Amino acid sequence: MNKPLLERSMDNLRRCGINEMVISTCYRSKYIKDYFGDGSKFGFKIEYVSEDTPLGTGGAIKKAGKLFDSTFLVFNADILCNMDFMELIKSHQSKSAKVTIAVTKVNNPSAYGVIEYDKKRMCGFFYRKAGSGSD
Repeated sequence: MNKPLLERSMDNLRRCGINEMVISTCYRSKYIKDYFGDGSKFGFKIEYVSEDTPLGTGGAIKKAGKLFDSTFLVFNADILCNMDFMELIKSHQSKSAKVTIAVTKVNNPSAYGVIEYDKKRMCGFFYRKAGSGSD
C-alpha cells in the first residue's frame, strides 16, 4: 500500500499529539534511516539507536533509556493499531503506574504470549514459541 507500517503508526501518533520518537534499528538500518531521515518531512523529531545484533525489545529500551526523562511509549514497528495513545498515557499517569501495557484478545495467542490478569493488574505473562513446549 506504498507506505511502511511505521509511517502509518506515525500518522496515529501525530493525531494523538506525539511528535518525537526514538527508533531502534538493527536489520536494514540504513533503509530505515534513509527513508525517515530526521523525521521532519513526517512532522517528527527522530533520534536513532542502532543495534549491532538484535537486543530484543527489553535490550532496545535499555539502550535507548538515556534518551527518556519522562513517560514514553514502546511499540514494535510491525504492528498496526489505531489506539488512542493519549488515552493510554492519561490512564497510565492517573494511576501513577510504573508500567502500562496495552493488549488485545486474539484467537490463537501462541505467537504473541498470554497475559494473566485480575481486575486491577497484570499477574503474569507467558510466552511459548509455537511447537517449543516450554514457557
